[in-house]
Amino acid sequence: MRLEASKVQEQLDEAVQILGLELDNLLRRERSNIRTEMRAISLTDLRRLADFIKEKCQVYGWIDPRSKAKVDDPEKVNLYQLVFNFIGPVTAPIGHEVVDDSVMIGPDDEVPGGEALWLEHKGRRRLRYVRGVPPGPEARTADKFVRNFSGSFAELLWSEERAAEWFVSHFWGEPVVDFVTCLNAHDQRYKLGGGGLYWVCAHANSQTHISEELGTEGPLCSPFFRALDLAKGAVLVVDSASEVTRRMWCGFE
Repeated sequence: MRLEASKVQEQLDEAVQILGLELDNLLRRERSNIRTEMRAISLTDLRRLADFIKEKCQVYGWIDPRSKAKVDDPEKVNLYQLVFNFIGPVTAPIGHEVVDDSVMIGPDDEVPGGEALWLEHKGRRRLRYVRGVPPGPEARTADKFVRNFSGSFAELLWSEERAAEWFVSHFWGEPVVDFVTCLNAHDQRYKLGGGGLYWVCAHANSQTHISEELGTEGPLCSPFFRALDLAKGAVLVVDSASEVTRRMWCGFE
């Protein structure tokens, strides 16, 4: 099973409307300029994202990046799948090259949000595509919104720095819907009225520049540590298999 290029632009169009993405950010910001540790996301935004997954992941043929199988249950979509099918393509800038065998090439060499190229490596032919390049003159509206943007998903939702009240430690393999359900319980427990701000790595870090976001000076200099230092508390979301307890980064947090 492969990604369907013809549906990607429609997905971006709908995301702009349903999730309330900041068009000024999409149009103007060429590189992330909000500090990573200050990219909080609200519970309201996370609820909308969960609803978007439930309504649209099957419509747009989301796949698992490892098995390449089609996602057949919206309630089980995890962060690996969300980043691959949605966050990655939306937040990638023009000229960002991705090597990916799972991408389906259209009749005119168009691919999801990009331009198809090919490369040879050790005798193996693999697809390389460049995200952010419009696939042609019939591209839908949202395509022009992603040409210059290069940042995190949180920055598509807000245009200013926001420190998180709560740092969230969790496992990417857990269903996003379950993740949001847990934060709903946290919201009720602390009587936050849906207004709590959370730091979630998948949404705060730029998936295009992840190595630069993490840095090379060790975890005590990472945005994870800085976000933890700024937050008044931390939330540990325990998945059904308690995989979070075996993750190195979660242990550090």
